[in-house]
Amino acid sequence: MARSEAVRWDKADQESAIARLERDGTFAADQARIDGPLLDRILKAASKRRGRPVFNNAQFDGASFETDARFNGVSFEGQTSFRDVRFQGPAFFRDATFQEETRFEGAVFGGFTDLTAATFRANTSFARARFVEQSRFDHARFLGEVGFGKTDFPGRCVVCLRAILRQRVVPPRSVCEGNNLPSGSV
Repeated sequence: MARSEAVRWDKADQESAIARLERDGTFAADQARIDGPLLDRILKAASKRRGRPVFNNAQFDGASFETDARFNGVSFEGQTSFRDVRFQGPAFFRDATFQEETRFEGAVFGGFTDLTAATFRANTSFARARFVEQSRFDHARFLGEVGFGKTDFPGRCVVCLRAILRQRVVPPRSVCEGNNLPSGSV
């Protein structure tokens, strides 16, 4: 199935998704355009644990973040999917925690990407993702299998100081292995 263009949610769609997030922690924003004020509303609606927003399940497949995507400190408790997402500006996941399977397959990170101190407790995939500008994985912890198959780093600046990889990395050559910068695609 071909990826369709992201559409701006109408007010009813937004209210329904936010009400569900408030009710049970589940959030779905497939194919939506998300600007700064909308992301702020989403993060405020999420339940809090020790002051951190919590999503029980989060699905942003095909969404487009039109401004900075700031998920710093967010706890993603269930399966999390950012497949085919377009981050048009910087994407911040500093100190975020991903408890279950997490997918960034086909995501395009158009600006600076910060995954510093993020923790991925289960399998994670960045297959076919594209990191256009500098990407930081400093102190990130990947406790499950992590996939970078056909991931593209055209900006060639990936910083992975003290990243922890506890399981198998697919493909076997990790973007963080030895803190080397990749040359082109992995």
